[in-house]
Amino acid sequence: MNSGSASLSSIVPNTISSTTTIIDLQDVSIAAFWRLRGHLQESSQLATSNYPEILHSIVIVNSP
Repeated sequence: MNSGSASLSSIVPNTISSTTTIIDLQDVSIAAFWRLRGHLQESSQLATSNYPEILHSIVIVNSP
């Protein structure tokens, strides 16, 4: 970073105000997705229980 530009920490807030989760299912079979669903459900429940104020969206791309 050159000395004439602002540092990243001076222009980006120090707190996280919202999160967006992107789940890419490219090349994931239905069987593999079915095995992962418990983990995804648990992750969602933990986030909802502990950080509801920052949850924004979950985007699933390339679903089978």
